[in-house]
Amino acid sequence: MTVESTLPKHRPSTRKQASLAAVRAALRGRPVAAQWTTNDKETKYNPLAFLENQGFATQQDFRAWRTKNGYKTLRDFMDHGKYTVTKGADFSCGWTDPKGTPQPIPDGDAMRSTGYTHDGPCEVWIDNTRVLQGDNCHEKIADKGYTIDYSACKGTCTLRWYWRRCTRLASR
Repeated sequence: MTVESTLPKHRPSTRKQASLAAVRAALRGRPVAAQWTTNDKETKYNPLAFLENQGFATQQDFRAWRTKNGYKTLRDFMDHGKYTVTKGADFSCGWTDPKGTPQPIPDGDAMRSTGYTHDGPCEVWIDNTRVLQGDNCHEKIADKGYTIDYSACKGTCTLRWYWRRCTRLASR
């Protein structure tokens, strides 16, 4: 999802998980709700990466693992972790087209995701400001729609949504 701006566009080079969307956001007049969506289930529900077969031990306490391994935030892990993304995804932007049309910031500071249907941490960043964080967003955020503080967006900005979901395997 991107957001309209009359100011120059800035495209930082960061990586992110793609159940996660990269977003360009900008303040311009009265905001209008906008969101990148797809009806293609292969894309809609496909994660950026499956980590369990890439040398990352699956565990429920990601915060302890992240701290033990020197990552300050979930974004730090997603930007600097060594993993291969799912075919068709972009390491920097997941399933979002970074060249997509910028969109206005949603009315009421709204944000909408697919919902947190699995345990796991999440973070939302506007450029380099973390505006939402949860160690288990399945418990912290009960709905698909919620609000975030867009005030960190000055002119043109990029919103990044990170979610590391933990899915328990039936055989374990």
